[in-house]
Amino acid sequence: MSTNEIQASVLLVGNNLSGCLSPWFFHLEHQDYPLAQFEWIIVDMNPTEETRNIFSSLSKGSPLIARYIPHGNDSVIKAWDVGFREARGKWILCSQPEVLPSNNWVQRHVQLQYAYEGNACIGGALLPHPRLPSKSLTPWLLPEDEPPSTEPVIQVTPLHFSIYNMSIPKDLILRGGAFNKSFYFVEFAEVELVRRLSRAGCKLHIDNQALCWLWKGNSYIDMCRYHYRRGYSMGCYLRLFPNDYQIVVNYKLYFPYPTRIINALLIPYYHRLCLKLPEDSKLLQRMYRRILRYWRYRGFTDAMAKQEPQIDIIYS
Repeated sequence: MSTNEIQASVLLVGNNLSGCLSPWFFHLEHQDYPLAQFEWIIVDMNPTEETRNIFSSLSKGSPLIARYIPHGNDSVIKAWDVGFREARGKWILCSQPEVLPSNNWVQRHVQLQYAYEGNACIGGALLPHPRLPSKSLTPWLLPEDEPPSTEPVIQVTPLHFSIYNMSIPKDLILRGGAFNKSFYFVEFAEVELVRRLSRAGCKLHIDNQALCWLWKGNSYIDMCRYHYRRGYSMGCYLRLFPNDYQIVVNYKLYFPYPTRIINALLIPYYHRLCLKLPEDSKLLQRMYRRILRYWRYRGFTDAMAKQEPQIDIIYS
């Protein structure tokens, strides 16, 4: 193997990426793994001149191999496909702007991929950054949505994997067809991808040393939309695997009729109230949980009814 051969491709897909470029550059430049042997690919779904200028400024003189790919298509699944095809490394490390990698992140994923001889989906751990305010809103506010932790996993399933911190061999992704085109959103689509690869003989492994930090919180309205998208993807998943009804139980996707009536009365009031109040996941925890489960349920039922996503109903 050439010392300058690219072994891994770090893939980041999203929009409004200008705020995450600088911290990501810093954390990738300080990886324990040789910088000449991995690349960073950013697929921007909402490219702006500001983001281009920030990337250009940071990449000048940087030892990190980085590529910025503007992608105007509004399909996040297609945007990930672009990233998968553009990757030059043997292993693709997937992540999201809300997290930052630890210093050994790339090295640990590559070590494990070699250990499994290129036939494994590797999931890493996610922990709140020590500087993240405890009241911050994150995608894991709901108890049933706990992120992969540093605790050992006895029996690994596709549900343990998160697009925020996982790696898959590029050839497996391309041969397997990447993300299923039945999904509109990437949230929970990785579970279907990992399940498909597992059934094809791919090993599953969760490693608590391949660590990423949750470094910033999300806005309340972004979390409502996130849970709607995730619920919609869960509906797409259940339509593909109708016997896998355990996800309905795990993620509380069944609301009895009295609960639906109460929610119809309370949720609009709660939503308006949360829009006015300062975001605080501790003080407003119970209210947030009820609202976020409601939006996840709405997304799920829309998908099960084969309706187009109605994410615009979540007004700000």
